[in-house]
Amino acid sequence: MQIRDIMRQVQVTLSEAGASLNSVVKVTVYMAYMPDCERYLDPIWNEFFDLNPPVRTVVQAGLENGIFVKMEMIAESKA
Repeated sequence: MQIRDIMRQVQVTLSEAGASLNSVVKVTVYMAYMPDCERYLDPIWNEFFDLNPPVRTVVQAGLENGIFVKMEMIAESKA
């Protein structure tokens, strides 16, 4: 699922920057099909953000063919 792939890639990127998903404070999720939010996004979200999840905005958007979700995340720096 694209959502899980995105979350795993973000984990890697944050780790390389010396951060983690705990550093994320705001996420905007663009979804091609809103019913996927409850069916897919919410359960996967809970796998990655178990305690104190970041603020999340979900927007339905016309995405490219084969793309069902895009995410924009803002993380705070501990430096």
